[in-house]
Amino acid sequence: MARQQALAFVALAAAAAACEGQSGVIDTELVRVELSTFASGLEHPWSLAFLPDGRMLVTERPGRLRYVTADGVLSAPIAGLPAVRAV
Repeated sequence: MARQQALAFVALAAAAAACEGQSGVIDTELVRVELSTFASGLEHPWSLAFLPDGRMLVTERPGRLRYVTADGVLSAPIAGLPAVRAV
């Protein structure tokens, strides 16, 4: 089950990257993935982590870190991060 969830997440990430800002359903070999935009205004979202309170930490490729609330509200960039070199 954990393997299927991991594969579904990879499929979701790839589909989201390919369909930025779109909604719809994509059938993969293993699962059906529903795409929906829940936050906008991010520049190349890079990684995310779910927090216990329902928010997410989202990194952006230029080196910013932001909170996104469960209802899609985007925070200002969090200060105090080290410099990022994305090449």
